[in-house]
Amino acid sequence: MLPTYMQHVDTLVSELGVLIPELNNVSNRSKAMLTCYPGHGARYVKHTDNHCRLGKGGHCNGRRLTTLIYLNEGWEKKDGGQKI
Repeated sequence: MLPTYMQHVDTLVSELGVLIPELNNVSNRSKAMLTCYPGHGARYVKHTDNHCRLGKGGHCNGRRLTTLIYLNEGWEKKDGGQKI
């Protein structure tokens, strides 16, 4: 199942490159990180771990985009996000 979702992410990034100039030269992605949250409000917390602009700077790791995919069983529209 995960390889199928990663294909969707790759397609999304290539399509965004047409619309967002800063992403038009993104040609690959780093390894996927898989995490299982225990529930009860646990989630990915928004943060910054790349302190650069447009892929340049002394504290730059080259990341430009982070995508999150929640694979919750029983997902409902009220949960937010979009079902693929």
